[in-house]
Amino acid sequence: SLVATRDERSIMDGMQQVVAAANIVYGSSDPSKHREATHFLEAFQRTPHAWTVADAMLIDTALPPACHYFAAITLHAKLRNDFQKELAASVDGQRFLRQSLVQHIIRYKDNHSLLSRLSLCLAALALQMGSNWEAQSGGIVHDIMQMFSASSDTIKCLLCVLTVLPEECISTDIKTSPDNRRYLGDQLSGVVPDILRSLVSFMSSIGDHRPHQAMVFRCMMNWLRVGIVSVQDLAVNPLVGACFDAVHTPELFDVCVKVICELVDMSSGRPEYLPLRTFIMSRASTLLPSYRKAAQAGDDEEVKTWMRMYCEMGEAFLPMILEGTPEGIAISDILLECASYSDVPVASVTFRFWYLLADALCDSPSPDTHHSHDVPDKEGKRRFFLERYFGRLFQILVSAGQYPKQFSTLPADQQDDFKDFRKTDLVHSYRAMCNLMTPAACVAQIHTMYQQSMQEYLSTHEWQLVESCLYCLRSMARCIKPTLSIPEIHATLASLPSLPDVPELQYTAVLVAGRYAGWLNDQPSLFPPLFSFIVSRLASQATAAAAALSFHNICSLCCQAMGGYTHELIKLHMDVQGLPSLNVGDHCEIMEGLGAVISTLPHNPAAPSSRRPDAIRAVCSSLLSQIQAAASVFNNSQPLSTPNNHTHTSKAQSVFDPLILALSKTAAFMRSIDKRDAKSHTTKTEYNECARVLFEMIPALDHVLAGFLEQHQVCDEVCRCIRYILESSDEWDSSLITPIIMRVKECYEKAQASPLLYLAATLVRLFGGRSPSLTPVLLHMLGEIARVTFAQVPTTTKAFAEHYDVVQDFVDLTLQSLGRFPLEYLQSPLAAATFTWALPGIVVYHRDASKAVLQYYKTLIRSGLEGTGRTPPTTAPPPTSPQVRALVRELLVQNGYVLVRELVVSALIEGQIAPSRIPRIADVFVMLKTFDQTLLSAWLAGLLQQLVNTQGVAHHSLPPSLQSVASVADAENGAGGVKSTLPSANELRRFVERVVQGVSENEVQLGVDEFFEACRK
Repeated sequence: SLVATRDERSIMDGMQQVVAAANIVYGSSDPSKHREATHFLEAFQRTPHAWTVADAMLIDTALPPACHYFAAITLHAKLRNDFQKELAASVDGQRFLRQSLVQHIIRYKDNHSLLSRLSLCLAALALQMGSNWEAQSGGIVHDIMQMFSASSDTIKCLLCVLTVLPEECISTDIKTSPDNRRYLGDQLSGVVPDILRSLVSFMSSIGDHRPHQAMVFRCMMNWLRVGIVSVQDLAVNPLVGACFDAVHTPELFDVCVKVICELVDMSSGRPEYLPLRTFIMSRASTLLPSYRKAAQAGDDEEVKTWMRMYCEMGEAFLPMILEGTPEGIAISDILLECASYSDVPVASVTFRFWYLLADALCDSPSPDTHHSHDVPDKEGKRRFFLERYFGRLFQILVSAGQYPKQFSTLPADQQDDFKDFRKTDLVHSYRAMCNLMTPAACVAQIHTMYQQSMQEYLSTHEWQLVESCLYCLRSMARCIKPTLSIPEIHATLASLPSLPDVPELQYTAVLVAGRYAGWLNDQPSLFPPLFSFIVSRLASQATAAAAALSFHNICSLCCQAMGGYTHELIKLHMDVQGLPSLNVGDHCEIMEGLGAVISTLPHNPAAPSSRRPDAIRAVCSSLLSQIQAAASVFNNSQPLSTPNNHTHTSKAQSVFDPLILALSKTAAFMRSIDKRDAKSHTTKTEYNECARVLFEMIPALDHVLAGFLEQHQVCDEVCRCIRYILESSDEWDSSLITPIIMRVKECYEKAQASPLLYLAATLVRLFGGRSPSLTPVLLHMLGEIARVTFAQVPTTTKAFAEHYDVVQDFVDLTLQSLGRFPLEYLQSPLAAATFTWALPGIVVYHRDASKAVLQYYKTLIRSGLEGTGRTPPTTAPPPTSPQVRALVRELLVQNGYVLVRELVVSALIEGQIAPSRIPRIADVFVMLKTFDQTLLSAWLAGLLQQLVNTQGVAHHSLPPSLQSVASVADAENGAGGVKSTLPSANELRRFVERVVQGVSENEVQLGVDEFFEACRK
C-alpha cells in the first residue's frame, strides 16, 4: 500500500465523500455548495490518506471523468509537495505507486488531459525516487521505455511521459533533495542519443498519423528546451530536417515552429553550434513561400507566427547578419518584407529586430575613432544596411503610425491598443532610426513625406499620414538638439498654424509646436504665430490638454524671449479661468509656464513694473482672490467638516471644484518659481523679497485650512502650498516658523489628516537640526502628533490597514526626526513608544505603509551603527556616536525580542506578506546581526523554542502575534493550534543558523528567503 494501512471500508467511505464533493465542484451552480465542497477537497488533499483514495478512484473506471481528473491532480500535488514527508521512508510504497501509475496511464491513454496529468505524476515520481528507482535496464528512462513497449498502442503513452519528463526534472515547484534532482539530470543526459534515435524510429513507424507526429516533435522540443542535447546529438539526427519539411503541414505548423525556435535559441552565441546555425539560416529562405501564402490569404495569426520565428532567427543570429553573410542578408530581406505587411499591429512583431539592428550599428565606430585599420570596413557595412534597409524601413514605420480610418467608431479598447502601440513600439523605433540615420537625414525624409501627404490631402482629404509624420517628428525630439542646423524643422513649425482643423491632427501639431519651442530662440519671427496658435487651441476640448502642455513648454524653453509679455501672460491666466475645456491639470501647466517666465525676469530697479517680486505679487493677488471667492461660498457657521449635515454637503459639491482648482493653481505656481537661483548678493536679496511675497499668502491659506480641515483634498493642497512657501528661502527667522509649527500641531489634534503629517515632516526636514531654538518646538510637535496618532491607530493590523496613509506619513515624519536630531529624539519617550507602536506595520497589507515601517526599523538600528541617520543640513558637528549607540542599544535590549518575533511571525501568517517585501525584512535582520550578533542569536533561540512548543497549545496562552497565526489556522482547518501554519522544527533551526551564522549579507538574505518560501508552501 501507499501509506499506513487502512481498512478497505474506510477507503471506500473516504472515496465516496471525495466523489460527492468533486461532483459538486465540477457540476453544481450553487456558489455556497461549490465553496464548501472546494474547501473540503483542499483539506482532503493535505491528508496522508489522499494517496490511497486517489489511487482507488483511478482504478474505478465507472466514476465520472471529472473525478478521475481530480484524483490525478491530487496525486500530482502530493508528489510535488508531500512526498518527502509522507512517502519518502516507504520504498515499497513508492514502487507500488510506480506500478499503479503505469497501469493508470495505459488505462486512460485515450483521455488526453488525464493522460498528460498522469504522465506528470510518473515523471515527478521518477524525480522524487532518485536512486530508489533501482532501474533494471540501463537507467530510469530505459525502464520507462520498457514499461510502455509491450504493444504499439502504448507508443502514445510513452511519448507523453518522455515529453514531460525533462520539464519535471528542472521544475522548481517540486520539493525534493538536490541529490535526487542531480541523479535524474545525470540519467537524462546519458540517454539523449537513445531518445533521439527512438523518436526517429517512432516517426517512421507512425506513418502519416499527424497527432502522433506532433507528439514526437513536442517531445523533441522539450528535450531541446532543458539544454541537455548536444550539437553532436543533433548533427546526425534526421528530425531536424524533418521539422523544416513538416512546418508546411497545417496540423504540424505550430509545434514545428516551436521546435525551430528552440533550435535557434540553443545554437545562438555558441561557436560549436556554427554548423547548426548555418543549416537553419540556409533553410530559412525555403520557408518563405509558405509565409507569403499566409500573407496573401490574410491569415494574421499564421503570419504572426511566421514573423516571430523569423524574428527569433534575426535576433539570435544578429552577429552573422552584421557580418553580411548571404544567409544573414537573406533573413534581413525576409524581415523587411514582413515589416511591410498590411496589418500594422501584426507587422510590429518585427520592429524589435530592427531596433536591435539599428542599436548594434550605432555601436560601430565612426571614422574618427582610433580603430583606423578596421573602421572603413565597418563604415562600409553601416552604409550598406542604411541604403538596403533603413530608408525603406523608415517609410514603413512612419506609415505604420497612421490613425486607422473610422478610428472614432472603433471600440475603446482597440483605440487604446493603437495608442499604446504608437507610444511604445513606434516611439522606440523612431528614436533608434534617428540615432542611426542621423537627425538631419530623418527629418529630411519626414519633411518630404509631410509635404507629399499635404498635397494628397488637398485631393483626398485624408489627414492620417500628415498626422503620422508630425507624430514621428515629435517622438524624435529628444534625439534632435536645437543647436543643430536643420531648416526642415523651421519649415514644419511655420506650417503648423495653417493645418486643417482636424482634432487629431491639431492635437499632434500643438504638441510638436511645444516640443520644438527651443528652436524658436534663433528664429524669433516664428514665435508670435506659433504662440498664438497654441493659445487658440486652449478653448478646444479636443486639444486643450496638448495646448496647456505646449504652453508650459514654450514658456520654459523661450522664457527669456517672453519676459516682455509678462503682463499679457498674467492676464491670460485670468482669462482662461472659466474655459470649460481646461481641467485642473491643464490650469496647473499654464501656471507653471507663467512661473517659468517670471523666474527669469531681470533685476532692474529702473523698471519697477518688470521686477520679479512685483510680478509674483500680481499673480498671488489674483490667486488669492480666486481662493477667497471659492471659499466664501461656504457657510462659515456650518463648516464643511460637519459629517451629518447632508444639505450643506450637497451645497459644498457645487463649489468644491473651484476651490481645489484655485489651490492647485497656487501650488503649481509656487512650485515653478525658481527661488534659489541667487548667484550674487544682489539677486539673493531679490529672491528673499520674492519669498516674503509668497509668505504673505500663509494667513489666507491658514484661514482656508481652518474651515476645510477635514476635507482631504483641500487640506492636501493647502499643505502643499505652505510647503513650497517654506522652501522658497533658506533664511527664515525662527519667530516666523514657530507659529507654523504650533499651528500644524493644533490642526492635527482637531483632524488627523495625513497631509498635516506630510507638512510636519517638511518642517522637520527644513528646520530640524538647523536652529537650536526650533528643535525643542519640533520635538514637542512630534510628541503631540504621536499621542494623537497612537490613539487614532491602535496597535493592531486591522487599524494599520484602515489608516495606512496615516501610518506611512507618521513613520516618514519619525524618520525625518531621527535623521535631523537623533540624539534628542532617542532621549525622548517617543523612541520606545514608536518602536512598540509600529510593530503591526510589519505585516499590514499595504505596500507603502509596510515599506515605511521596515525602513524605520532599519534606519533606527543603522543610526546606532553610524551615530546619526541622514546628515543634517548644518555645519554643526553631529551628536557623538557613543551617545546615540548607547541609546539605540538600550532601546533594542528592551524591545528587540518583540521586533524579531514579529519579523518571524510575518512569515507564518500565510498570504500576508508579498514576495517583494521579503528583502526589506531581510535587511532588518542584516542590520540586527551587524549591530549585535549575540543579542540576535539569543532572541532567535528563545523564539525558536517558543515556536517549537506551540503545537497543541491553547490560544489564550500564546503571545498576541502567535494567536493571530493560530486564528489563521482555525479559519483554514477548523481546528485549534498553529501546527498547520508552522514550518518544521528543522526548517526553523536552519533559518536561525543561516541568519546568525551567515558570513555575508547575501547569506542572511538567502536564509530569510528560504524560510518564507517554506512557510508559504
